[in-house]
Amino acid sequence: MSIAITGVLFGLVHALPLEGFVAITTFGLVAGWLTIRTGGLEAAIALHVLNNVTFFLVDAATGRGDKWVTELNKDVTWTATAFDVVLNVLYGVIIAMLYARRK
Repeated sequence: MSIAITGVLFGLVHALPLEGFVAITTFGLVAGWLTIRTGGLEAAIALHVLNNVTFFLVDAATGRGDKWVTELNKDVTWTATAFDVVLNVLYGVIIAMLYARRK
């Protein structure tokens, strides 16, 4: 239950349209699950850092400043949301499997 609450709060603080909210909430749920699964914040923090670094690299490569993020958040589609949700879950499963192999 605590993962669900924090996942939804994580989605809400990003103040995105419904499609973006669903994607970000899923990210929060995966991060919460990873925290419980691995027994620490490291995997969730690494996932968040990787996500943000990806956005910063795209930002630097496009040279559009933060405009592209604003436009991206405004024009989020359900197809992009579904893709993002699948990737978040897949990343979470892969990280959990890698963690299990190290134990």
